[in-house]
Amino acid sequence: MAIINCRVCNKKISSRAESCSHCGALFSDEGDVTNLETTQMIQKMRKKSRIQTWSFIAMIVFIIGVLLWFFRVDITFWLNQKFGLGYTSNNQVMNLAKYTLALGFVGYVAARVVGFLNKKK
Repeated sequence: MAIINCRVCNKKISSRAESCSHCGALFSDEGDVTNLETTQMIQKMRKKSRIQTWSFIAMIVFIIGVLLWFFRVDITFWLNQKFGLGYTSNNQVMNLAKYTLALGFVGYVAARVVGFLNKKK
């Protein structure tokens, strides 16, 4: 028994395995993949789902930044009162909003570009 790479997903599996535990590809006695089309379709759907999840998380981060920017919540007063941290700058929330907006925007654009390039293949 040896560790080999799956022919479909290229992850490590046992040479005696009848199916891949990662992608579900079924192997015949000769070593051929019996459900190659189905396995490849499932792999594409999983990849598309991961890209959509990444895009959704980036949108949520962007919306949090917009809300922080719009409402300008003074979190420093609450932090000072609750934990005694001694923050003096009220611009910390605005800085957090800027970074959150930038991170959400860049993450969303990157997810869309990766999705577009994935669709081309």
